[in-house]
Amino acid sequence: MRFLKHFFYGIFYLAILAGIGYLFYAGALKPAPSCFDLIQNQGEEGVDCGGPCANICTPGVKQPNFSGEAKLFDLPGNQTSALYLLQNPNPDYAIKDFAYEFQIKDASGATIKTVSDHSFIYAGDVKYIIVPAVDVGSVAPSTAYFSATSTVWVRAQDFVKPKLEIQSENMSEGSSSIIVTGRLVSQDTTAFPSVLLIAVVKNNSGEDIGVGQTTLENVSPGESRNFSIIHPKFSETNLPIPQVFPYALRP
Repeated sequence: MRFLKHFFYGIFYLAILAGIGYLFYAGALKPAPSCFDLIQNQGEEGVDCGGPCANICTPGVKQPNFSGEAKLFDLPGNQTSALYLLQNPNPDYAIKDFAYEFQIKDASGATIKTVSDHSFIYAGDVKYIIVPAVDVGSVAPSTAYFSATSTVWVRAQDFVKPKLEIQSENMSEGSSSIIVTGRLVSQDTTAFPSVLLIAVVKNNSGEDIGVGQTTLENVSPGESRNFSIIHPKFSETNLPIPQVFPYALRP
């Protein structure tokens, strides 16, 4: 009888000690809820998304083509340019930021150059990502591979594509280069610190054969600005006028 009494007293005290230990853990040692703890808490709509978290929940989102082979264009002076066409098939979600990487490889598959940066893409948009005039040294590039990670999804209405238009595209030839000219017209109410302009050159069969870029700084609302993009001359003649694509990150 005395043994049973001591046994139940022991269980009782152990329960008290366990409760005290849990309260100490919960109050002093347990990490506070956050948007990075892989737990749906603190009023989140999903795991670490929605509610107080900046990252939105994207149920049923279609993944863009975040990896694939890029196009390479040889340039004079051991240089090459790489081009990748990224597509966001989601009309309701944009990507405000993502990290990307181009790996330029030789014929054996060895990487001879890696170029990384960040970019963005609006909802339902198609966007060229370019690495211009990369010095690859004496090794001839054979292929390039594009991959993207660390996406920050936002709702389309919170990240609206700027109203930018390209007008009066033209192309002229110099002794060693072609010059693509035109005019950027901003029909947006926002000022943009910079606007990237990418010119894609195609041959008469519609194949991409070259790419160039320039940047216009501090574009004001309603402003019209002339631009020019220079590219080494091609052996082919009577090429179609290149199409120019404007890209600007909405602040």
